Parts: sequence; structure tokens; C-alpha cells
Amino acid sequence: MIYKKYHGICQICGTEISYEEMTIDHIIPLDAGGKNELANYQCTCRVCNSMKGTMMLEDFYMHITEVFWYLTEKKCGKEFTEKLYRLIQNL
Repeated sequence: MIYKKYHGICQICGTEISYEEMTIDHIIPLDAGGKNELANYQCTCRVCNSMKGTMMLEDFYMHITEVFWYLTEKKCGKEFTEKLYRLIQNL
């Protein structure tokens, strides 16, 4: 039911996944008061579900955004990262 509801698309990264690759994620983690019910389940790939862990989705997105900026600066330097950030802000 969950796979069909989300058309086999990971609700975190947007990747199309097979039924066998799907994991079911709690939208509101059990640790945060979420319940084991259909309305609190979403279809996710194993990688996203594993990385998200028990975080709320917004917290997870903030975390991966911080990781992106950290790795971009580490790989490309501060000047490039600042230019990229300004460019994105102007979109």
C-alpha cells in the first residue's frame, strides 16, 4: 500500500525504487511521538532512510545542507563556496 501510494518514489531523494529496494520510514519518528500507522509511513530508499535515522525530515534536510556546504568548501575552497552561495541566494 505504501509503495503504491508513493508510486515507488523515495520521498526524500526522489529516486524511483523497486518494491524490493523500498524501506518504510516513519514521517514523524517514533522517538518524537510518531505512531505506527499508515498516515505516518512513507516510501524511502535504504540510503535515505538510513541517513535520516530518527531525525524529523526538516532536521535531516538541514543536516544534509550543512554537510553539502562543508564538503563544497573543503573540496573547492572558501572563495568558490561563497560565490556559489551568493549565486544561489540570487535565484
